[in-house]
Amino acid sequence: MQYKVKCLNVIGKRNKIFYSGDIVTDDDFRPYVAERYVKSGHLFPIPSSCEFEDYKFEKKEIVIGITHYKRSNCLYELTKKIKQLNENAYIVVIDDFSEQEIDTSYIDHIIYNTENLGKKGFWMTVNKLWFFCRRHNPKYYISLVDDLIPNDNFFECIDIFERIEHGQKIAMDLGNYGREYNWTNFKRQDYNSETFLTQGTEQAFISKSEFIEYTIPRIGSGRWRKNELLGSGVGAAMNKYWVRQGKTIFGVKKSMFKHNKKCEQSMMNPIERKLNPWKII
Repeated sequence: MQYKVKCLNVIGKRNKIFYSGDIVTDDDFRPYVAERYVKSGHLFPIPSSCEFEDYKFEKKEIVIGITHYKRSNCLYELTKKIKQLNENAYIVVIDDFSEQEIDTSYIDHIIYNTENLGKKGFWMTVNKLWFFCRRHNPKYYISLVDDLIPNDNFFECIDIFERIEHGQKIAMDLGNYGREYNWTNFKRQDYNSETFLTQGTEQAFISKSEFIEYTIPRIGSGRWRKNELLGSGVGAAMNKYWVRQGKTIFGVKKSMFKHNKKCEQSMMNPIERKLNPWKII
């Protein structure tokens, strides 16, 4: 049996964290465990009961996970465009406690953080999003952020990904940022007429479902002790992990999206983005 969590956050077997909106099974969960919540990366018990409702997952061909914070108009434009291009794409959004109304007309499922985790807690936000998305066992997982607009040929990314003939391929970035090096300090190489071998993804990518089986480890506050402008560390963590596992990551030569000009200011790292704006080729 599968159940949908309707309280805040709970702890299941082996101290695995489950969040409101997550789906758990009889094997995952011990009903007598106290409800808990996450604050600044630590767990604090709350004496409270927790409600569950029966829930059945359906396998999805394409699941799109989107992170969102205080750009609801841009999110609406993004999700509307996705559904216009492919009405069968299953869209899951996680909102980082925006505290503003969100139009869910084109969203299939939305997860709400119960507090703003921001850049320093982004690893938790991504883990929550992936935990839900992977339960649909998608053939393709696509990661996006809320300030992007897909090109009209966006879903050609699936064919481009499939044309990469490499047994260990696991993901492909959907943007070309003009960089020779990335998270893994790997110099990108020509692979075929459509892609580079990059060994790293950025803000938008397509992957096999295996990619989101990974749980990003806690990223401590010490990361920003000397430089507050550093990013969340999530991209580096997930890419380095898969490269160590012997997997290969690619990137398109021609970007499949553009930035939405209505929301160019970064919500996570505005100073850094102003100093070093994204370059989309």
